[in-house]
Amino acid sequence: WLILRMLLIQIIVNVILSLPVTIYLFYAGLTQYYKKSMFRIFMENYVYNMFTLLQYINAAASFYVYSLTSRTFRKELYCLIVYYSSKLKQYMIDRPAALLTRSSHNITP
Repeated sequence: WLILRMLLIQIIVNVILSLPVTIYLFYAGLTQYYKKSMFRIFMENYVYNMFTLLQYINAAASFYVYSLTSRTFRKELYCLIVYYSSKLKQYMIDRPAALLTRSSHNITP
């Protein structure tokens, strides 16, 4: 049931985020030979850019769908975050010592 729910949510999100740019491209194809004012061209380009942004968000949406709908995925994500944050903390602790050692060699009396 969990996989089916994730798949259905992913399909719905994909359709919602991809449909606007598809409709716009259909509209642009129908109106490409019309004489348009500068303002209309500006507005059409603006709308196209907003719809394209939605399509790019669609590429990242699967991550959010999986992390919001799957407990197993959330646990694994949490473990990864904890692991890499501990590595980062250890790196930040070790780094000042390396910087002090390097900078002390550059000092000439």
